[in-house]
Amino acid sequence: MVATVDVVLSSGFLAFSRHVGFLRALEQLDIEVPAVVGTSSGALIGALWWSGFRLDDVTRLLTRERPLASVGWHPAFWRGPLTLRPVIDQLRAILPSTFEGLSKPFGVGVTDPGGQYRLLTSGPLPEAVAASCAMPYLFRPVNVAGQMFIDGGAADHRGIQAWREWRGARRHAVVHEILGWRGKRAPPSPSPVGCTVVESPRAPASFLSLGDFVGQAEQTCRATVAALSSVYSSETQPLSAAE
Repeated sequence: MVATVDVVLSSGFLAFSRHVGFLRALEQLDIEVPAVVGTSSGALIGALWWSGFRLDDVTRLLTRERPLASVGWHPAFWRGPLTLRPVIDQLRAILPSTFEGLSKPFGVGVTDPGGQYRLLTSGPLPEAVAASCAMPYLFRPVNVAGQMFIDGGAADHRGIQAWREWRGARRHAVVHEILGWRGKRAPPSPSPVGCTVVESPRAPASFLSLGDFVGQAEQTCRATVAALSSVYSSETQPLSAAE
């Protein structure tokens, strides 16, 4: 029988290729996913995938121009020199306008003005995804239905506790955690109860280039299949709690 688990995609600086490779592995393993939570780069990849984009199309979309070309400059530099307004406009053209337009539950991790992690699960979707990617001091906060938010990774790298509070204590999840991107490997993170954590190194990417996107995705896919094949496969019993 097919394994059924939620997916939690962590934050990670421009870690798009890593998340694409991870999701490709889940597809290869025939894992059924009833809900997705994403923070920062995980929110963007999760939103595209959950909206029905094939992973090959996600790859083409994200590699057609360098990341810096997708953002704008803002004169009020003291609040962040860059604005994600161009990204919001692009997302509005390809994503449902609200979370309610998705066929399955989706959560986006953001940080509120008080520095607390918030999981958005309803309301404007493109704005929520952009807010989750708005790195503090670099990007201006994003207005989501009258509230200002920034990158969820500033408050919680993984968002597991928020996922559990949203989906319930009996749910299971497979978590894709991107390790620290500032040149120093983060210490191994214990797997919370009810979660299987797959760790990936930071993506060798910058605002000028995402690097070998396809190669990074393939590397992550192979590593994820190796890590999960003995845990979740088409032969395993469903692991989701009863509705």
